[in-house]
Amino acid sequence: MEGAMARKAKILIVEDDPDMTMGLSDNLVFEGYEVLSAPTGEKGLELAKEAKPDCILLDIMLPGIDGYETCARLRRSGIRCPIIMLTGRAEERRVDHVAFRRAIRELARGNRKPLELYLKRGGKIPKAVEG
Repeated sequence: MEGAMARKAKILIVEDDPDMTMGLSDNLVFEGYEVLSAPTGEKGLELAKEAKPDCILLDIMLPGIDGYETCARLRRSGIRCPIIMLTGRAEERRVDHVAFRRAIRELARGNRKPLELYLKRGGKIPKAVEG
């Protein structure tokens, strides 16, 4: 298959904060991912069924159905890709963005081990992308 282009891993961001969506999207596109986004759980469900993403970044606090219910409905509908839950809650510690990007890259390739290790060592999912 010489000359064939590799398929970009597709990540769906379900987030109602436009600034957060843009920050995550810009960073993921820069890392080489195809990025889709939805501002509500309902729209995220529709888009996930249509686009079949490799990974979903899902905000917990969404208008309408929240992230927990969205996640449950995604699983009931047969979506089996990894889902990373995001939250803006204040109890989060500082994020190691380099380790997080590495973990996402491996997760999109189907290797969950780096993300599991990152989280076991106390790593947190980014609350916001810092400039």
